[in-house]
Amino acid sequence: MVLVACALPLAALAWLLIHARVEQVQAERCMAQVTALSIGRSTFEEAKRISDKFGGVDGSPAGNACSPKLCDLVIAFRNLALTRLGLARPAGVIIYISISEGVVESVGIRYTSPGHPVYLAGEEVARTGVQKVRVHVWNDINGNPNQVAVRLTTEAPEDLRARVFAIDLSCLGRPGPCSAETPRWGELKDLQ
Repeated sequence: MVLVACALPLAALAWLLIHARVEQVQAERCMAQVTALSIGRSTFEEAKRISDKFGGVDGSPAGNACSPKLCDLVIAFRNLALTRLGLARPAGVIIYISISEGVVESVGIRYTSPGHPVYLAGEEVARTGVQKVRVHVWNDINGNPNQVAVRLTTEAPEDLRARVFAIDLSCLGRPGPCSAETPRWGELKDLQ
């Protein structure tokens, strides 16, 4: 009887840890597929397939149903199970895909992890008069960054794109304190 009483909580904890790890792996796979989309060329169908595969929802403004003509898709991953049991602080990534006239017009992410600035990154179709790279940092009252936004156009160098979207999502899949740094903030400071 004592053995059963001990085994049930351990089994529940094991299931929780496996679930958290699966959430992290799914987020990593989704990020890889979304960042592989070709902005300005990938189709609505490609983006919708990724969104459906990873549980995305229609994030289009009220009254505008998602269609190939205009659609905003939102896919979210969070460490809710670990957070609810007090095993980790909240962390998550929200992925956005915007479609216009049947093609992917932009992608973006919002990443939060404990102890690091909120990180926003995006890529959009290049337009006349729009800088290839835009960085904005919002500081707290002590002058420390609490939100960082990096926006690229399709004309930005590929190595820069890879750096901007290189996110360590390990905070989604493990209990305890998280020291995973948001996308190499130290490396991105030189873009300002």
